[in-house]
Amino acid sequence: MKKTISIFLILQMISVISMFGVHAQEIVSNVYDSKGRISYSSFISNNKFVEYKYDKNGNTIRKNLWGDNAYKKMSSIIGRNESFETDNNQDGIADDWLISGQVKASMSSDSKYGKYSQRLETIDDGGAFRQELGNLSAGRHFLVMLDYKANASNTVSMRLNDTQTDWGLNLGYNYFITDNTWRTAYVKFTSTGKPINLVAAYFDPGSHVVNIDGLRLYEITTAVYDQINSNPEYTGDSLIEKFSYGDLLDYKGDFELDDNNDGNANGWNVDGHSVSSLSHESVYGNTSQQLELDGEWASLNQELGTLTEGSYYLFLVSYKATSSTTVSMRVNDTQTNWGLNLGYKYFKTDDTWRRAHIKFQATGNPITIIGAYLDSGVSKVQVDGARLYKISESIYNRIDNEEGYSGDLLYLKYPYNSFNEILGDT
Repeated sequence: MKKTISIFLILQMISVISMFGVHAQEIVSNVYDSKGRISYSSFISNNKFVEYKYDKNGNTIRKNLWGDNAYKKMSSIIGRNESFETDNNQDGIADDWLISGQVKASMSSDSKYGKYSQRLETIDDGGAFRQELGNLSAGRHFLVMLDYKANASNTVSMRLNDTQTDWGLNLGYNYFITDNTWRTAYVKFTSTGKPINLVAAYFDPGSHVVNIDGLRLYEITTAVYDQINSNPEYTGDSLIEKFSYGDLLDYKGDFELDDNNDGNANGWNVDGHSVSSLSHESVYGNTSQQLELDGEWASLNQELGTLTEGSYYLFLVSYKATSSTTVSMRVNDTQTNWGLNLGYKYFKTDDTWRRAHIKFQATGNPITIIGAYLDSGVSKVQVDGARLYKISESIYNRIDNEEGYSGDLLYLKYPYNSFNEILGDT
């Protein structure tokens, strides 16, 4: 009898342990795309992400597993107005953002990224510039960063709050350095399951002039979260370089929209004599930009305007090409013709999706990036996932010269609107 009871109790204990094990594995948060499909799952207890890819019929065609050092840029949550470029109602407040208190807002050409930053001013008063992120399921870890330039008589801070609190410092905060120099602030936080307020700038009563630019929000694993501010490689300037602002094209390189139905994706120009259209064969999203050429030349390009002289950049695209002659991507300043003055890369024309990149240094003149330049001949080219990153001089020197900054490892470090993984020293 005693043996029977003992065996029974042991079986009960195994059952309970198994239940807890299953429960731990099921601490998962799903993120859905615009069509209601699971975009990715955060396995909070197991320190990993699983990303789902679908074909045009909605069938799952691939699952990508991203582990301990992975992170995901959450552009969709913050409306993608991360560089504060648009103010459609011209009220001085960047689209998707809110003002609380006595804060005067305007768009400023004193910017870190793109053409504009958000300028905020107070005179002997306080207030906040914020965005409501909505509900983020509990237990997930995030990192938020922004660039700022502050001149103030009292304290200014970035804060993360849930809506069950006042403007306190409950989820995380970072006080700005008020020396009128462009700097970067960051806050890590864990979601509570309640709606979140992202307070990009909170002004204690006083007189302030603050510009903010380059907001970015990432979901990170527990492994990355735990290292921030405890591991020197994940603290201060080292952390900021790992999580650089990202795509300066603000995802116009997805080639998803053609509002005027001219065959050219929004934000892009097609010069020359090609037939252009959005193709349903793509690497990212639903469409890519397609150019077809029969005899003449053509160019898919975008004018960036003036970039700070001496600064360093990395331009990347995915492409698929067939051609009787050469096809290339290029970067030019406007003081030249369509030559190869700042950088170029010839495409492989084997009708296979591939990736290519150019690193370049800005000249101080307006820049044109050329996603595809087709020499005279018979060609068909599709381009997708065009993106532009500002990089440091040290990263510039490593690209194409070190193993971790060449080939597939380089593209893992600079993906298009997808997961990234910190691979060693970045």
